[in-house]
Amino acid sequence: MLSNRCFHCNKEVVDKIKVDEKVFCCKGCKSVYEILHKYRLEKFYELNQSPGISPDEKNIYNFYFLDTHQIREKLVDFDDDKNTSVRFFIPTIHCSSCIWLLENLPKVQPNIIHSTVDFGTRTIQVIFKKKKLKLSELAYFLNSMGYKPILSLESVEKKETFYSRHFFCKVVVSFFCFANTMLLAFPEYLWSNEDLWLEKKQHFFHLLMFFLSFPVIFYSATDFFKTAYHAVVLQKKIHIDLPISLGILSLFFRSIYEVLTGFGSGYFDSLSGLVFFMLLGRVFQMITYRYLAFDRDYKSFYPIAVIRCHNGKEENILLSNLKIGDRILIRNEEIVPADSILIRGSAIIDNSFITGETRLRSRKVGERIYAGGRQRGEIIEIEVVKKIEQSRLTRLWRNQVFKTSKVYLDNLVNTWSSYFTLAVLGIAAGTGIYWYYTNPENLFQSVCTVLIVACPCALAISTPFTLGNIMRILSLDGFYVKDIHTIERIASIEELVFDKTGTLTESEGTNIDYSGTPLDKGKRISIASLLRHSKHPLSCSIYKHINEKDVYQIHDFKEIPGNGLQAYVNDNLVKVGSDDYVGVLNKRTQVFFSINEKIWGSFVFYHRYRLCIKEVFWDLKSYKLSILSGDNNAEKTFLQSLLPVGSEMLFWQNPQQKLDYISGLQKSGKRVMMFGDGLNDAGALKKSDVGVAVVEHVNSFYPNCDVLMQANKFDRIPYLMKLSRTSLKLVISSFLISLFYNLIGLSFAVTGTLKPVIAAILMPFSSMSIVMFSTFSTWIYAWWLKRFWKKI
Repeated sequence: MLSNRCFHCNKEVVDKIKVDEKVFCCKGCKSVYEILHKYRLEKFYELNQSPGISPDEKNIYNFYFLDTHQIREKLVDFDDDKNTSVRFFIPTIHCSSCIWLLENLPKVQPNIIHSTVDFGTRTIQVIFKKKKLKLSELAYFLNSMGYKPILSLESVEKKETFYSRHFFCKVVVSFFCFANTMLLAFPEYLWSNEDLWLEKKQHFFHLLMFFLSFPVIFYSATDFFKTAYHAVVLQKKIHIDLPISLGILSLFFRSIYEVLTGFGSGYFDSLSGLVFFMLLGRVFQMITYRYLAFDRDYKSFYPIAVIRCHNGKEENILLSNLKIGDRILIRNEEIVPADSILIRGSAIIDNSFITGETRLRSRKVGERIYAGGRQRGEIIEIEVVKKIEQSRLTRLWRNQVFKTSKVYLDNLVNTWSSYFTLAVLGIAAGTGIYWYYTNPENLFQSVCTVLIVACPCALAISTPFTLGNIMRILSLDGFYVKDIHTIERIASIEELVFDKTGTLTESEGTNIDYSGTPLDKGKRISIASLLRHSKHPLSCSIYKHINEKDVYQIHDFKEIPGNGLQAYVNDNLVKVGSDDYVGVLNKRTQVFFSINEKIWGSFVFYHRYRLCIKEVFWDLKSYKLSILSGDNNAEKTFLQSLLPVGSEMLFWQNPQQKLDYISGLQKSGKRVMMFGDGLNDAGALKKSDVGVAVVEHVNSFYPNCDVLMQANKFDRIPYLMKLSRTSLKLVISSFLISLFYNLIGLSFAVTGTLKPVIAAILMPFSSMSIVMFSTFSTWIYAWWLKRFWKKI
């Protein structure tokens, strides 16, 4: 018996397409399978179960612009007389099968010389024969395989930052010096007075360790010194990097003193290890989220190029070259890039990403179309009336709120370290004064030992390792958190605000109900016969909903854009269309059906809400909940049945009203967390204490945010909130353990009985124990929460 799921992409099959006793959902999946079968690449299906991606069959003409010289130069990395190298961003790369297939492209397309996938950034670099394969043909080929390149204005202009490379160089240098210093120091830990060779060579080893410490101090550790200087001198604050810097410098100068005077070997190994592990704690976040962009602007939403009509000809131009007065063509599913006037064609505009309203709006010739709307239907010609920078869409990003940094909560580390640093400096000063008057020989050793053993390394490591590990755990559950400060803020949230469309509801798919006189099979076939001739999204949805295979012949078919369809079916005039088209008033998304001018009923479109939404709201009842929607209030009664008593709902909300609502809550002293998905939520997301962007795909477009949440993980929001709150308790536990170590070490250091070498050994040991506690405690608690918390 044949499966009801596509062999290639695992989607449910409506119209089965059979090949080699296998079922496919569309011609695209079938074509990809046949290509792989032809070139004996069936191993693609063995690496993962149903690993394929359904090819995108929409907008098949949208890669022609890549062959325009000016645009091509923006994209290619290397170009000579024979070969071209280009890098594409492909978000649908999701598993090992994808990597294997894409790196075997030369076996399928002989004009491709080499292809390499970077899974972390979801990019593929392709080297191909310039004279035999166009750039647009390469993009078409990848799209036909189910790996559509994403080409936006942001992808052209965005450059890789130097900071990350520079930072990783510091980590590598510190590790090199640490590893070699440990090798040089290790024999001395084990040697005895009987080993004459070691005794003769020890001064040489000390000098080597001394020179290896220079790159660590003057290169790898400079960020700690700079931060401490800016905090103390410029901001008049005590930062955690101040005692860390003091500890590093005390180790360095004490080691120099011992080596130059022959007093000892110094603590260069502990110094290098301290800097390396501190830098390692900061690198985790950069590696995990280097391909996620939390700070987005309109450039990531806009295409690279548009088609301009000039002197009766069509030409592809860069979007940045678009001017007022230019006339451009917008095809089905394409974005209107600037505020414009409709010149030709029938515009059916989807503004859901801008306003949140799901209802399609028709526009007549001469009417204005705002930037950010998506055309649903035939090709239209528009004239640009405002520059891209002056359009309504762009102004949303220029709201003052986007230029204002959020005020973070007082970081626990900096708060504790302020008191800790003052206490350590006071103890060191008191110890120095005491030994100055009692036994001056112990003064330097005691003061230096106090600074070494009380260095707040473990205190500083506990927060980034604990919260950083929480971030990694959350990422496995579909929550990508911007930084550890966000975890802090989530723990203090008091009110949760949800957008409706695309956040509480699924972005794709709606529920359809029929209301009116019951339809017999003949009427159902009449409706299906008419709808199958239309490509309008609502028509296609109803046709699929009716699911009638039999059809009647029709004649005199007419489609009135923005209104509806009509034709004679079995000599009866059948109309399907909007409320205005048939003369009915309504507030819902509704398609009416009439025969010979008699209205029989309508198909009502309802949002499809996410699974377990009621259970999620119930688990979050300890928070104040609100819903802000740019859509109408047709489903208010249903939402009230889901929400706890006292929750607030506001409809017909534009972007400014959403932002004002968040501001009002914050002025009343509330800490607010906002969940949204579209540009109409961008201001509110940025203004809120924590903004969560709900997206279907991690690499699709999403607004500026603090947390990126996969839409299919909506039911795990309570898990996010609970784990974030508990993470601060684990940080405090790490602080107490660190404080315990420091108190024990200080009690011996002030008496002069603890030697600096022992203090230098205890210091990394305490840091490692904190790292182990942070790692294991977070994993164990996360496991327990999933296993035993009944609400999850």
